[in-house]
Amino acid sequence: MKKLKIIIIISIIAIIVIVGTILFLKIREGDVPEIVEIEEISHAGEEEDNSDMVKDATKFFTVASCVSQYLDIINEKSSIYYGYNENNEYTRIMDPQENIQEILTNPDKKVELLEEKVKFIPLQMRMIANENTEKYLVYGMIQNLDNEYKGDIYTYVTLCPENATFSIDPIEEEIKDIKKINFTNEEQIIEEKVRNLYEEVEVDNEYLCKRYFDIYKSLSLAKPEKAYELLEEEYKKQRFGNLETYQKYISDNREELEGLRLTQYLVNDNEEYMQYVCKNQYENLVIFDETALMNLKIKLDTYTIPTDKFKTTYNSTSNQKRVMMNVDKWIQMLNNRDYRAAYEVLNETFRNNTFGSEEQFEAYIKENYPDHYKIEFSTYSDEDATHVQKIKLKDVAEEKEEKELEIIMRLEEGIDFVMSFN
Repeated sequence: MKKLKIIIIISIIAIIVIVGTILFLKIREGDVPEIVEIEEISHAGEEEDNSDMVKDATKFFTVASCVSQYLDIINEKSSIYYGYNENNEYTRIMDPQENIQEILTNPDKKVELLEEKVKFIPLQMRMIANENTEKYLVYGMIQNLDNEYKGDIYTYVTLCPENATFSIDPIEEEIKDIKKINFTNEEQIIEEKVRNLYEEVEVDNEYLCKRYFDIYKSLSLAKPEKAYELLEEEYKKQRFGNLETYQKYISDNREELEGLRLTQYLVNDNEEYMQYVCKNQYENLVIFDETALMNLKIKLDTYTIPTDKFKTTYNSTSNQKRVMMNVDKWIQMLNNRDYRAAYEVLNETFRNNTFGSEEQFEAYIKENYPDHYKIEFSTYSDEDATHVQKIKLKDVAEEKEEKELEIIMRLEEGIDFVMSFN
């Protein structure tokens, strides 16, 4: 009996060793279940689905106009609620709640009123369509007329194309990613009322350029960290380096940025993306590379990352033309308030002896030269490796005072150059 117990114990130990060895070998080989981290759930019923992101610009901006209409209606100080009474006194003549009920999907839903006029900046939109209606899940940002950030907004918008009506169902909780939200679109007919009518927005290249330009401008002023995300990755590394530098750039030039307006545009249809080149009244550019509607990569100049076309032209032209191209690039840097780049191309001895720091260079330029530059080339000469180009600078905005400047330049390898000025 004692021998039998010993045999049983030895057998059990052997089985444990064999099983342990097998598990160890499987772990060594990586044949183990994958450990999946539990992600925080932002909204009930999430699932990945990119197929219904709105890609039609007409639909996108038509729905955005409905949200803007809704925000105007929930503004208790909106002009639509005020007028003159029987005593010819200017006062509130209409209850906002009556108008709000006309556009809500659920008229009994309580909506917090706004106390000032705000502007809606649409950012993302999804859609489900059925026979009678189109239902949209909308995400965007609101800012007041002083370009201050007033919060994000999430809402459902239902359109009834048959009678050009819409309804709004605001979402109170914050959504982390509208691409991961399940929602349905029930069959319905929206009854036509006074405040729930919409007009389809007509979208062409000019309209799209204006909207992209306005969206970037709004984001840069109200929420610069969001605008920074839209900058093309390599570009923002070279131009700004980090978010803090970009935020300082926006803060330093806020007053000027608030007054920017689109004056010219150019559309380039590339194979993989559309490019919208927007020019403001000061000759500065905002370039939008669009791979899909609202899927943008933005650049603010053409000199930070020179294009292949620029390099080809530069390398195949005369030294005089190269000098002119470089001078034009330097003036663009000043126009863009990119004093770091303008300072770095200065001859090291010249910049150290004349200014000593980028900050002193910036102060000198601001004190002695126009705010916005328009360039006119004058005489050119060269001797050995030194090129001298005289130019006249005018203020783009006022075009009254001229400044003459003599650029002394040395061309280096590739498209590099160093310069000084008198």
